[in-house]
Amino acid sequence: MGAHTLGRTWPQNSGYKGAWVSHDNRIFSNAYYQNMLSRDLKFVSGVMESKQQWISSSGKVLNANRIVMLNADMCLLKKFEIDGKGVPNCFYDSCETNTEPAEWVKIYANSEPLFKEDFSKAFTKMLEHGYEKTNTLIDIIPN
Repeated sequence: MGAHTLGRTWPQNSGYKGAWVSHDNRIFSNAYYQNMLSRDLKFVSGVMESKQQWISSSGKVLNANRIVMLNADMCLLKKFEIDGKGVPNCFYDSCETNTEPAEWVKIYANSEPLFKEDFSKAFTKMLEHGYEKTNTLIDIIPN
C-alpha cells in the first residue's frame, strides 16, 4: 500500500476509475496516506464504471476525476463489512476506526521519510523472494 501514489485505476484494466492522490501521480510520496486522513476529502461509498469504490465528495480533483480509494485501501483506516456487491455497511464518517492499521496510516501520513524507508524494506524483500508464476491477467491479456 502506498505505491498507489503512482498511477491510477483505469476502467479497461480493472473496472475502477480514478486516482488515489490529489497531486501529480508520477511522484512517489506519502500522499496516499494523507488523502485517507484529509478533512477536505470526505469519502463516500459510490459506484463508478459498475465497480464499488470510495469517491471523494470534496472539490479536490485530479484531471477532473474525483480521488478514489478501494475497499482494500479504506479497510486500513475504517472497520466495515461488505455485501456480495462490495457495498460497505457504513460511510466514512459513520464507520468505526480500524485502530491498529489506522495508527500506521497516521504515522505514514505524517512522515514521508519513514514511509519511504519502510516501503523500501518491504519492496526489496518482496523482490528478493520472487514469486511463483501463476495464471494471472498479465499472463492472459495479450500486449
